[in-house]
Amino acid sequence: MKGAALLLALGVGQQDEWKGWKQCGPGRFAIEGGVATAEGGMGMLWRPVAVRNYILTLEFQQPKGDANSGVFVLFPDPCDDPMVAVKKGYEIQIYSDKPAKNCMGAVYAAQAPTSIPVRKPGEWNEYEIVVIGRKMWIRLNGTLINTYEGDRGESPGFIGLQNHGDAVKFRNVRVKDLPDGAVAYHELVDGWKQCGPGSFERKDGTLVSEGGMGMLWHPHPFQDFVLMLEWKVGRREDNSGVFVRFPDPGDDPWVAVKKGYEVQICDTADAKHRTGSIYDFKDSTEIPTRADWNQYEIAVVGQKYAVRINGKLVNEFTGDRSLEGHVGLQNHDAESRVAYRNIRVVELKRE
Repeated sequence: MKGAALLLALGVGQQDEWKGWKQCGPGRFAIEGGVATAEGGMGMLWRPVAVRNYILTLEFQQPKGDANSGVFVLFPDPCDDPMVAVKKGYEIQIYSDKPAKNCMGAVYAAQAPTSIPVRKPGEWNEYEIVVIGRKMWIRLNGTLINTYEGDRGESPGFIGLQNHGDAVKFRNVRVKDLPDGAVAYHELVDGWKQCGPGSFERKDGTLVSEGGMGMLWHPHPFQDFVLMLEWKVGRREDNSGVFVRFPDPGDDPWVAVKKGYEVQICDTADAKHRTGSIYDFKDSTEIPTRADWNQYEIAVVGQKYAVRINGKLVNEFTGDRSLEGHVGLQNHDAESRVAYRNIRVVELKRE
């Protein structure tokens, strides 16, 4: 998949409200109001669409702390035998919060999680499972808890949900396809550097801008990639931006302005300088922002740039600057306190 076609194919994951899903093995899932509740077992509800590289997000709820279920990935067509998923794919476990290779967040029987930030029974939890080839990154309620690369599984393969005997509930199952050229997934937590005046405060898993005009930048260079992050402002006039593909700036944030591209954050600015615009180059078509956390998805392939806000495509731009560089976050001024979190990059193979 090349250029603009690749950019258009990305975006918010699709949820089909269980249309087309199949049950195999004993038991079933009772579906009501978009929620699927496991009954009996041991069986599996599976989605008969093979996928290769993707981000799977879903919510689940346990009726008790040791309620047993799981999410299967990378398995071949099971026909009517759920054990095919167990033996030939991988299960991301839903179970207890006691660390083990069969606990919550474990790759079943293979690797325990590093932490288990599960919520109380009766509350909804969120899994995010990134699959690239046979490598997996597992996040529970926003925290990366497991990274694993196996030696089995089928790619492209299928996705399934286990009914094991407990009434575990599932909802909002979404699959975001990633390009076949995806080669790595990076969660940019540590290693950031500040250049220019001001700073970023790290608080409760977020980075909050202070003063300016400066920039927090990451030393890992990227060529083609998809950058995903969340941001939040206190006022619509708060000003910040996300820089991509600029060279090592040293202590001069203007290097990013002059040699890279800035995807702007400022709802009240004029054309070419408002949220979603490529600063100074191309205005966004609209500003579908929310009062709380917003999502940016910035896809960069060759000289093609595509920007999505909360899943909506708002900008497509063709540039002529460097084909490789860094990513950065702007701290623009003392009045603009902009928060960032969940900063991740899916790296793509250059064609």
